[in-house]
Amino acid sequence: MDNQQMEAACRISSLIFKYLKNTLTAEEQLQLTQWKDANPENRMLFDALTNTGQLNEQLNELYRIEATKKQVHKQLKRRLFKGRSKFLQLTNWLWSYQIKGLRRVPTSSDKSARRAVAQSCKDLIKCPSRDFSG
Repeated sequence: MDNQQMEAACRISSLIFKYLKNTLTAEEQLQLTQWKDANPENRMLFDALTNTGQLNEQLNELYRIEATKKQVHKQLKRRLFKGRSKFLQLTNWLWSYQIKGLRRVPTSSDKSARRAVAQSCKDLIKCPSRDFSG
């Protein structure tokens, strides 16, 4: 697009904008009408850009999509937080059990409880199998 075509396109877009705001002067209205009548493609473009019903439908669809995105984002955030919360609770329990001097010679029931917690941790973070039992 050369400089002259660019200026013409800017001028027409300005006229269409004024048309939508209902602020065209008589001279500008004449220029816009001449541009529309010069080419059937111009008329189609003008109709597409000024069809407020279609524009409103598209805008409403955009709002629906945005609302759905926000709702999905909120649900994902809630699920991720819930998963992290469980993981942190289990990690804190394991940490306090092993690091804070609470470690004792495990009985058979302690071993099975620790295995169950370790399995839950593995399931939560989907890590490769590691031996947490000893």
